[in-house]
Amino acid sequence: MPSVEKLASLPAIPATALRIVNLCDQPGVGLAELGEAIALDPVLSARMLRLANSAAFKRSVEITSVDRALMQLGLQTVKLTALGFVISEAVTSNLDIDNALLQRLQHEGLVEAVAAREVAHRSVRNTSSEAFLAGLFDGLGRQLCLFLEPEGYGALLSDSNWPSPEAERNCLGTDNVGLMIAALEYWGVPSFYADVLRFSIGEDTHTMEPPVAHVGAVLRVARLAGKLLVGTAAETTDADLEALAAIGLDESAIDEVAEGLSAQIADMAEVLEMSIKTPPDYSALLEQARNQVLATSLELAQASALQASQIDELSIEREQLRMEAHTDRLTGLPNRASFEGFLDSAINDRITGRVKTGALGIAMIDVDKFKSLNDTHGHQAGDRVLEVIGERLLDITRQGEMIARYGGEEFVFVAPVVTDADGLMQAAERIRRNVADLEVDVAGLILRVTVSVGAIGSSKITAPEASRALVQAADRLLYQAKHHGRNQSRTEWLSPHTNEPAAPPPVEHADAPYPSEKRA
Repeated sequence: MPSVEKLASLPAIPATALRIVNLCDQPGVGLAELGEAIALDPVLSARMLRLANSAAFKRSVEITSVDRALMQLGLQTVKLTALGFVISEAVTSNLDIDNALLQRLQHEGLVEAVAAREVAHRSVRNTSSEAFLAGLFDGLGRQLCLFLEPEGYGALLSDSNWPSPEAERNCLGTDNVGLMIAALEYWGVPSFYADVLRFSIGEDTHTMEPPVAHVGAVLRVARLAGKLLVGTAAETTDADLEALAAIGLDESAIDEVAEGLSAQIADMAEVLEMSIKTPPDYSALLEQARNQVLATSLELAQASALQASQIDELSIEREQLRMEAHTDRLTGLPNRASFEGFLDSAINDRITGRVKTGALGIAMIDVDKFKSLNDTHGHQAGDRVLEVIGERLLDITRQGEMIARYGGEEFVFVAPVVTDADGLMQAAERIRRNVADLEVDVAGLILRVTVSVGAIGSSKITAPEASRALVQAADRLLYQAKHHGRNQSRTEWLSPHTNEPAAPPPVEHADAPYPSEKRA
């Protein structure tokens, strides 16, 4: 942790920027209030306008007013981009260093930020705005190091594009990521981004919330792609592979991301008014970096055939671990962690406006009297019942929907778009009826089982916290179905035009004695 004296010597954030930082930390802030603060800074206003007309956001008609630009970008993108711009400007405007060196650091930081946005876009949860800002902050760390120790750190940069953390600590008493974390906390930036940086370097990896862990893993992968784009060989570590697996990508994604970013980097450099005197030849830099990696790989292979064999074995184990981390072993369905990631992504699509129609639907599904089945026929029979139910639920799940094992005898279903209350009820009944029709053969004994279903549909989604509320609501409806006799579905429909939920009547069915059985 940098000393108080070092933190106090960091560049100060202007009053307008501080107001934007504070507004961005308020969950309920709207575009109108944020737009008023941005309008006070003509440079920031112009950048937001250029961003709205850039390749990443531009539509067929050119946008000529800041108000329309903010509406085009959306609240989340405006908040995060404005926050990144004002802090980046506060840092770089205070750097009194060699211009060529500053251009190099700015360019490398921009490469990482754009790479982070693209990695996030390809991942299982699209958090591209958050990832871009995290990458921008990560790139600013080395500029702050140079600000504090221009001569000593400048000498390190002359020896290496990316000085090692150990070399940085010897020079400054901290590394660039640690300094940036301390700076963000000192400036009062929302704690999410300091936590993301911590996670990306392996700190507190077991205690961070899922959104932090996801963006942190994205940032770690983006660093590798960024190094490739500036011609630096980046050896992929076990921790890097774990980060790739966590966001649903494989090692080839690093090259794919790096290859497609030239236009985006030039576009964003123009938005930020960043001067890159000679645009790099990214294809040549990529080839150079790959050759370095290839040479290193050949040396390792020649040095030890046994080591190569061990690496192959570890790769297989890592792939198995990756699959196990996202898949339920018994049923082969996605597990609870996969469900939570899918739900977070569906909620984010609605918050950002990518999905505007219908409602998001969730159904909790519980096997009726499952304990009685296990006690009567044994756990092997119970496992077989869960396997067959999982197969049937997967068969009836439509494109774009998800079915997962939530835990124990519970399954969970997600429909990103449900048109109306009747559609939600039909989906719940489709699940209930298909399970009721099953005959499960357990060593010649035919078992029939039923499930109870609680389903909620809502278009009132404005914050990420909606995931917990939806799960709790579906669970409450499931409990009602169980309490009123089992083998039935209960649904609720939350309409944005009413204060009360509009719920179709519950669908109830007589619960036959359980388990129903016969000999094959």
